[in-house]
Amino acid sequence: MAQVESLNCMKDITIVHVGKRNFRVPTASLPSKYSSCKDIYVDKESDSSNIKAGSTKEEEITLELKIPRYLYGYIIGRGGSTVKQLREETKTKINLPYHKGPVTITGTKDKAEIAKKRIEDIIAPYNNNTGNEKSINDTKIEDKNKDNVEDYETIVLNIFWRLHRIIIGSRGSTIIQIQEETKTRITSLSYDNLIVISGTKDGVEMAKKRIENIIESYNKTENEKSNDTKIEDKMKDDVESFKESIKDIEVIILKIPGRLHGSIIGWGGSIVRQIKDETKTGINALSDDNLVVISGVKDGVEMAKKRIEDIIESQNKPESEKSNDTKIEDKKKDDVESINESIKDNEEITFKFNVPRRSLGLIIGRGGSTVRKIKDETNTKITALSDESLVIISGSKDGVEMAKKQIEDIIESYNNAGNEKSFNNNTGIEDNKNENIGLIRESIREKKEVNERYVTESLDIPQPLHGLIIGRGGSIIKQINYETRTRITLLPDDNLATISGTKGGIERAKKRIKEIIESDSIFKLPPTHFISLPLTDPHIQRKVEDFKSNVLELNLQGVDKSILINSHSLHITIGMLHLYRKQDIEGAVKLLKDLSKKLNELIGKRTLVSMLSGIAVMEEKDPVKSHVLYARVEEPAGQNTIEKLGEFLIDKFAEAGYLRRENRPLKLHVTLINTRHRDEHSASSNNNNKQEESNRYPFNAVSILNKFSNIEFGPNRLESIHISKIAEYDENGRHRSEGGIKLS
Repeated sequence: MAQVESLNCMKDITIVHVGKRNFRVPTASLPSKYSSCKDIYVDKESDSSNIKAGSTKEEEITLELKIPRYLYGYIIGRGGSTVKQLREETKTKINLPYHKGPVTITGTKDKAEIAKKRIEDIIAPYNNNTGNEKSINDTKIEDKNKDNVEDYETIVLNIFWRLHRIIIGSRGSTIIQIQEETKTRITSLSYDNLIVISGTKDGVEMAKKRIENIIESYNKTENEKSNDTKIEDKMKDDVESFKESIKDIEVIILKIPGRLHGSIIGWGGSIVRQIKDETKTGINALSDDNLVVISGVKDGVEMAKKRIEDIIESQNKPESEKSNDTKIEDKKKDDVESINESIKDNEEITFKFNVPRRSLGLIIGRGGSTVRKIKDETNTKITALSDESLVIISGSKDGVEMAKKQIEDIIESYNNAGNEKSFNNNTGIEDNKNENIGLIRESIREKKEVNERYVTESLDIPQPLHGLIIGRGGSIIKQINYETRTRITLLPDDNLATISGTKGGIERAKKRIKEIIESDSIFKLPPTHFISLPLTDPHIQRKVEDFKSNVLELNLQGVDKSILINSHSLHITIGMLHLYRKQDIEGAVKLLKDLSKKLNELIGKRTLVSMLSGIAVMEEKDPVKSHVLYARVEEPAGQNTIEKLGEFLIDKFAEAGYLRRENRPLKLHVTLINTRHRDEHSASSNNNNKQEESNRYPFNAVSILNKFSNIEFGPNRLESIHISKIAEYDENGRHRSEGGIKLS
C-alpha cells in the first residue's frame, strides 16, 4: 500500500490515495466520519470499506549498523543485485556510505528489523566479530592496531609488476575469487611492485599461498611454451633485475584512522607528494583499510614514517600545545635535519641553505614561474620550504651550480634594489644584506653533500628515437624507471638523454634502451637512407630531360616541374635503411665495404649494365590516381646480375638490422616522377581539391602512359654502390653519399 505525504492546501478537498494513484475528492462527498481528514489511504486489495485515515500511517525508523568496509561487497552483490533485492523485499532504504559512517536502514520498524537480520545473516560467514565490534579510538595510531576483526593482520608481498595482471585476472576475476575464498582484502600496487593482503591470520596465509601458486604456475607455463632462448633469457634478466632492485628496499605498514588520511595526503596530494620527494619513498594510502604502506630504502622509510607520525600527532594535539612556538620551531629544525639525512643517500649532489623569508617569493615567482624556469634550464629539482626558510637543490653537479648561481643573483638583485632605496636613510641595511648573502654562500659550501652510490650518465639518443623510448603516454619510460630504479630524462631539443641512479641500475637502463632502439620497433619510423646504384651516364640524363619536357608540354592537372626527378639524382633503389644513430651509419658503410669483394665476385668480369625501357606506375590498378611513375630496369639478354646483387645486399643488411625485409620480390626501377617532392607553391596553384590539405596529391598518368609506355632511355654502366641520404643532395644535385664502393 503506497502512502504519500499530503501537500494539500485546497479548502474542502481531501486526497484519497489508492495504491500508487492519488485523487482529489470534495470532502462533502465523503462519509461524515472522514470529514476532518486531509488524507485517506485505501488498500486496493481489500474491499472498498477498508479505508484508513492518514492519522493511522505507520511511523518510519532508521537503524544503524557498524560494518567493516571490506564486507560491503557481500551486501551489495554483483552489480548491486543483493542490496537491490533486499530493498525490494523489505520495502526499506539501505545506504552503504563509501567513505565513513555506519550502514543505515530506513523503513517501518518491522521491515527495518527484517532488513537488519538479513544483512547480519549475509556477512556472518565472513565476519568473526559481528555484533561484538571493538570501538576504535581515532585519536591515536596505536589504538587502530586493535582492529575490527580478531587476529586481523596485514602483510605486503614484493611481486614484479608484470605479474600483477596474472594475479588480478580478467576484469579482476582472479583476485575477487581469492578474496571471497580467503575472506581477505587484496590491493595491487603495481607501480611500486607491491601486493597488500589484509584479513585474519589464516585468511592472509591462504591468500599468500594462492598468489605464490599462481605465479609459480605462470612461470612454469611460460618456460614450457617458450622455445626461444632469447625470450627465456629476457624473462630471467627481468626477474634478476627485479630481485636486485628490491634487495635494499624495505616496506612498513602503518595503521592509521581513515579520517586522518586527508591530513597525510594534503590538498591535491601536496603533502604526501612532498614527503615522497624528500624521502625518496613510495607511499600508498589505503583509506578503506585504514592503512598507509611505505616502501623504499631503510633511511627513507624511517624518515617518511616519522613525518607521517608527526602529522598525526599534530592533529591530535590540544590547541594549547599547537600554539607553543618554541616546540614547533624545534620540531621544524629536527625535520630539516632529518630531510637532509634522507636526501643524502638518494641524490647525486644536494645543496641546502637558508634564505631570507622575504626572498622566497622572488625565487618562486608568480604561480611558480621563476623556480620552474630555473629547474627547466638547469635540469635540477628545487624545493622551497617556506616554514623553514630553506631551499634544497638536487641534481647533477653542473646543474646544481647553475641553479645556485641563479638563486644567488635573484637574492642579490633584490638586496641591491632595496639598498638603493634606503641607502640615504639607513646605511646599516646594506651591511646586513651583504652579510646575509655571505652566510648563504657559506651555508652552501658547508652543506654540499655527494652520494657516491648515485651517479648520472649521458647517452646519445637522436631525437626521432625519443618517442620509441617514451612510449604511448610515457608507458615505456615509466616501466624502465620502475624496473631499473633509475630516472631517465630525454631532453626535447637535444639528441641527449640523462640517466640517474646506481651504476647497476644505469647499466640495466642502458641495456633496455639499446634493446628498444635495435628492435623491429625502429621500422615504425620513416627510413633515413637507401642503398643506391647511381645512373651517371650523360646520354641517359639527356634522355630523361627530354622526357620531362615532353611531359610538361601535356599540361596535365597535378603535374608540375617540382615532382619531376632531377636527372643528376637518377638511381636504382635496392632497399630502404633506418640509420638514425651515427654508429648505425658507420656500421652500414663498413658492412657495404666488407661486402665489396663478394659483390664483385657476383658481377664477375662482365661490365654491369642496366637498360631503361618503358615506363609504369606503382599504382598499376588505378593510373588515374598515381603518385610514382618509374622506368623499368632490364639487363642484356640472359643476365640477371643486378637482381642477384640486390637480393644479396637485402639479405646482409636485414641480418645486420639496418633494413626490414619485405614479403615481396625486389622490383628494380628508376623513379622519374614522385609527388612526395611537390613543393608548397605548385601545390596551392594546381590543387583544386580544397579538402586535400597535403601537398602530396595524385595525378592522372593515363596520357603519359599512352604516349610514352614504350620509351627507350638506353643502356647505362653501373660503376658504384652507395649508402645515400634521403632528401639531401650535394652541389651536383646527386643524393648525398655517406660512403660507397666501386664496382669492377
